[in-house]
Amino acid sequence: MVSKSTASHDYITKLSVYQKYGVLEYNIVEQNGHIVQYGLEDGIYRIVNTFHIGDLFISHVFKDFNVDLEEIFE
Repeated sequence: MVSKSTASHDYITKLSVYQKYGVLEYNIVEQNGHIVQYGLEDGIYRIVNTFHIGDLFISHVFKDFNVDLEEIFE
């Protein structure tokens, strides 16, 4: 969960470290219910999806894993 005080850490530092170590999927969850999903492609993170309250979250890596975001952000 991103807060104003950690936003640059989450969007820059963590993203860079996770990319370096080959983490296949990284999701940044904002307090307003917006999720930015990054997938590792050819060693570089690319935004592969975005989700909002009311959407069905589907993992980029584990295609059978999904969550109704209404249940999380109620």
